[in-house]
Amino acid sequence: MDNSDDPLLAPIFARLDRLHDTIEGRFEALDERLRGLERECGEIINLLVSIKASLDCAVDELVEEAVDDDDDDDESEAVWHFIH
Repeated sequence: MDNSDDPLLAPIFARLDRLHDTIEGRFEALDERLRGLERECGEIINLLVSIKASLDCAVDELVEEAVDDDDDDDESEAVWHFIH
């Protein structure tokens, strides 16, 4: 049974078409926003990874300096004990 030519159903079909178009447009807008958020989050994640790498490098350098300072202190104490 084909009701597409029924004059009583024509306004309903027209309304359904408008609703479909409206919903489709909203889904497209949501999809676009979601892609934008994914790009922004990707950029933020890359930035955080870069900051973490920089902090790891800085910590390694500080540890090396602390070890070197401890070695220097041990040598100066040995010299001081030897002199006195």
